[in-house]
Amino acid sequence: MTADKYPDDAELLQRYGKVRAMSPHVANIALLCIGAQCSQLLIAEGGRPQALYRLAIGPDSIAKQYLLHTPPAPRELEAAIFAIEEQIAAAHISVASGLPLYSSDPLVRRVAHFSHATGEETFSLGIESVERSFNRLVNLTLGQPAAREALPLDPEFVATLLLLRELLHHLRFSSLIVFA
Repeated sequence: MTADKYPDDAELLQRYGKVRAMSPHVANIALLCIGAQCSQLLIAEGGRPQALYRLAIGPDSIAKQYLLHTPPAPRELEAAIFAIEEQIAAAHISVASGLPLYSSDPLVRRVAHFSHATGEETFSLGIESVERSFNRLVNLTLGQPAAREALPLDPEFVATLLLLRELLHHLRFSSLIVFA
């Protein structure tokens, strides 16, 4: 996947096929594909893809535009969150509350790892775990020593964590399922 475009439809459908094979009994799911500059959310209902939402925001664009310090300043976090929320609202995403959110992106896997996910190939992470990681990040921006929180502070990680947190929070997904 290049840094400035969405995954092509074939790649997206291939990822969807993996999710469907992993969870044949789950009729309604959401699949998140994060690109450096943009992200996609595929919604499947009744076992079939129904909607594709494109967000003109990704970890690189968030980091370059909003996260200018390490750790980011509180106002930088607020600005990044606002930009993500604007993209979610602009996409007019319609998702039934409680769907599981799937992703195979390495950046999502990294956030999940530091949010204390367990498992090797596939694992599930509750939204409260992502929220705890977000709160740890906020503590770091407020001056808590980094060693105490053991959370990466590179802009790509922070941007991915913010993007995941806002998607999970605003679209009310039940969990995050990371697969290889």
